[in-house]
Amino acid sequence: MRKAQRLFPPRWILNLRELASSISPLLVYVVAMTARHTIEHDPNEPKIDRRPESFRLLFFIVALGWGGYFYSFRADWTALFLGFGTGAVFILWVSSRYRHLW
Repeated sequence: MRKAQRLFPPRWILNLRELASSISPLLVYVVAMTARHTIEHDPNEPKIDRRPESFRLLFFIVALGWGGYFYSFRADWTALFLGFGTGAVFILWVSSRYRHLW
């Protein structure tokens, strides 16, 4: 029994520019790019938690703090710290809401 011959020797597979002139480079590109990609999935992977976050109470507490502060005092260094705290809560919410994609 004869051994089957390869259509393209291995050295041509590595360098597609050296293929015979009868094969269009566009055809080679299309064939190479249409190979299906396989993604392996773990069947025991836990489901993604898509429940809404419970930050409404935290937003209410922050708004109450701002309202109480400006009702009682003028803006000063304490306002800056309160603003920093508000920004920290906002960043915590955004990072939790968008799954730390920043």
